[in-house]
Amino acid sequence: MHPNRRDIIPLKTVETMFQELLTRRLLTDERCYDYAQAASALYAAETKDKEHVQETINGLEARRRAILDDLENPERREKMSGRTIEEKYAKVADMEGEIARLQAVVNRPSKYIPLPDLMSLIEQLRRDWNSLDSKTIRHFTMVFCRGIILKPLSNHLWGFTVQWELWNDDTGLIWLNVGDKYHWTPEDIQTLKALVARKATTEDFLATFPKFSQTAISNMCVRKCGVRAIPKANHRLDAYLTRQDMHILREYGVSIDQIALLKGAVRAKELSGEEYWSLAYTKREDCQDAIFFVDRDDGDNSAVIR
Repeated sequence: MHPNRRDIIPLKTVETMFQELLTRRLLTDERCYDYAQAASALYAAETKDKEHVQETINGLEARRRAILDDLENPERREKMSGRTIEEKYAKVADMEGEIARLQAVVNRPSKYIPLPDLMSLIEQLRRDWNSLDSKTIRHFTMVFCRGIILKPLSNHLWGFTVQWELWNDDTGLIWLNVGDKYHWTPEDIQTLKALVARKATTEDFLATFPKFSQTAISNMCVRKCGVRAIPKANHRLDAYLTRQDMHILREYGVSIDQIALLKGAVRAKELSGEEYWSLAYTKREDCQDAIFFVDRDDGDNSAVIR
């Protein structure tokens, strides 16, 4: 949780993004079988290492048991000095600590999968992602994925990076149909009142508060100042977008047309070179999140995953 906003993104949206990326990798890159063989070689090496660790544990356990046998044998213990007994117990304690540490290594779940199982999973996922349960998919994807980085960028937008073990990173943008709500700080309210007092223009308000939409600013003017200093324009798509939203969309090469399509908005008019999109007839239940991939080859964001 960020102190000044709700950093929340739906798990289903992230899962949809990851599913699309992994499936596309498996379907378009026949080398995934070579990657599977390389990953399974790591499984074999890890298994061999664990066998070696287990041999070390067995050796330590045998030595520990021999020392305890001496300590528990009355005749042998009688011949030991107090210092020797103390040293032997200390040595046993050290061995038990090392055995526990090594046993944790042996018991640690493997990150990798045996080659026959891995090949079978690849084929099944290529045919139908939904044919596998989520637990199996997570175990499988750990072989190929090092992690997913999610970063909130603006009110409606998150950036993502999927880090692969064997492929280059995939990056892109996630549009959240329902944006996060920023909190107004006392300083924000003072600035807002100052703008209202000097009858600032709509452009001044938007430039001063780039993380708030025009609708949010207009509503706050009513609540805190008793006047609607700028139009609410709740029928217009651009009134629901913040300056940060617009900046990020341009940076990633996503057009307002694509967002309008997601929102169910229609082009209403053009004024002073600016297009306005009407939300008057939007069916809210049809709106949804969207994922834009940054293609490494052509940078094209025309394909949208919903």
